[in-house]
Amino acid sequence: ELELKPSTATAASVLTSSLIGPAGAAIVGLAKVVADRPAAAGKRVEIDHPDPPSRLERHKMKAVKESQAARNTPPASSSSTLTSTEGKKSMATPQRDQRHDLEFSIALDGQPQDSLRLTEFTWEEGLSSLYQGTATLASRDPDINLNDCIDRKVTLTLSSKYDAQPRYLTGIVESITTVGFAGHWAKYHISICPDLYRLDLTADARIFQQSSVPDIVKKLLSEHGIHNHEFRLDDTHPAREYSVQYRETSLVFIERLLAEEGIFYYWEHTDSAAKLILTDHSQQGTFLKTPELAYNNAPSGAFKGPFIHALGWREAVRPTDLIQRDYCFKNPDYNQQHASVRQREGGEPNAYTLYNAYGRYKDGNTGKRFTNYQLDAIRNDASLGSGQSNALHLSAGHLFDLTEHPREAHNRNYLLTRVSHHGTQPQALEALAGSGSTTYRNHFFLHALGAHSWRPRSEQKPLMDGPQIAHIVGPPGEEIYCDEHGRVKVQFPWDREGQRNEHASCWIRVSQGWAGAGWGAVAIPRIGQEVIVDFLEGDPDQPIITGRTYHAANVPPYPLPANKTRMSIKSKTHKGAGFNELRFDDEKDKEEVFIHAQKDQNNVVLNDETTEIGRNRTEN
Repeated sequence: ELELKPSTATAASVLTSSLIGPAGAAIVGLAKVVADRPAAAGKRVEIDHPDPPSRLERHKMKAVKESQAARNTPPASSSSTLTSTEGKKSMATPQRDQRHDLEFSIALDGQPQDSLRLTEFTWEEGLSSLYQGTATLASRDPDINLNDCIDRKVTLTLSSKYDAQPRYLTGIVESITTVGFAGHWAKYHISICPDLYRLDLTADARIFQQSSVPDIVKKLLSEHGIHNHEFRLDDTHPAREYSVQYRETSLVFIERLLAEEGIFYYWEHTDSAAKLILTDHSQQGTFLKTPELAYNNAPSGAFKGPFIHALGWREAVRPTDLIQRDYCFKNPDYNQQHASVRQREGGEPNAYTLYNAYGRYKDGNTGKRFTNYQLDAIRNDASLGSGQSNALHLSAGHLFDLTEHPREAHNRNYLLTRVSHHGTQPQALEALAGSGSTTYRNHFFLHALGAHSWRPRSEQKPLMDGPQIAHIVGPPGEEIYCDEHGRVKVQFPWDREGQRNEHASCWIRVSQGWAGAGWGAVAIPRIGQEVIVDFLEGDPDQPIITGRTYHAANVPPYPLPANKTRMSIKSKTHKGAGFNELRFDDEKDKEEVFIHAQKDQNNVVLNDETTEIGRNRTEN
């Protein structure tokens, strides 16, 4: 029989080569800096906690107390890969039998309790990325309804006699596959993801106005039934005038916005749920259940509890400076230039500057924040640690202190940016009782806590392929609706939520035929008119009206092509039926200049006036 089984080869080697790979994209349209690297950024500074303890220290002390019970437990296996001392064990419930060093179990909503055995799993998790789990499980039931399993909650429980609490990995079943039999056991393979994955199954084109990024994210999470989340923010994230989701999934949209604001996310797992945490600084991470981990590259039976048995550190050349500019029509003489500089401890051998002509911000405070966030993201692997351990509780977004490393500089606070877990438990099935004992290992990447936070890299904003058609809108009863800058509101045909009123879009500038300081040409588009909307640098958040068009309902003032020689400037009386007009007719032998004033005509001549009439003059 064909048996589709997840590879038992560690994902760590694959993860290492992909995360310390070649340079890729860094800032949209500017520079490409390491597409697949994980995280660690900027200058590393030792943390000097004040007295009284900081929030970080208080969180750590709480976690220390919770782990005291585990620290007095007898030692585990001498191997750096945790291994069970017994063979066969029922995986009915998460309850741990103290005779065993390790045991794994699984619970799947909709399936009878104690009906599934977990034989192998992998789990990949990283900051600002969806975790991905796989599990090979077995059941006495060969006819499980697969449709009853997908999109259901599933929890993996990892228990060790050296941890006071089990490690829980909770998600939803993304897919399930039948993969044959082992004796009397039917085997299944499931893929696991967070409920946030649901946002990647929907795409939309919609407009958010006067909303902050946290507010937009909360709205989208709520719409997808995700209520178990928490924002832990240090910085101010003000409302944005206009944010467009255009032909992108809801997940890609919020990840793009979060990255622009320097916010990353991760999860805290319990036996019943995975809580989404969104934060804008590394020190807002969650301390591990075992907040201090010792380094031990020569483990022995005398060494108690989980430990780190391999740790490496890499320093790499990355851009040190970022300069950005932008433009705002409300302050046209201000170049909106902002610069950010990052130096590692001891300085940099050389300085490398990136210049981004358009940082996509409209005020000084936002420009400073965005420039700092982007440089943090570009340098998030300038200083990068990686290692291996047997600690079940290592989790992306979590903090711990390393101790007992012979290189003293490594004994400090760290943020886990990516962790790859792998566990096997073949003896969970009677048919495989002699196949080996329970094993667990992980591979991880680290960011050293310091003055600068780890930040996610900005996703590329979708570009508008070209100009679009829209219609001028405004409040009921109005015919002309504009602000002091002559800006108007529009309704885009693709906006399903727009109500064709004054809330349909942001204020949009209108291109005029002539624009000077107190002089030029002005023609405000009126409600109901069709206009051509372009986008500055293709940015959907920066629309500008560049033209107007007739259509089947709004026809030219004179029938065509019968009057194709006529050129006319014809207005319409506001809330009336009259008009003013200046018309030129170029038909041969019928040339004409026609002027119509609906009420008054006033001529002002500051010097001479000359009128020459070649034939007749008639006045009424």
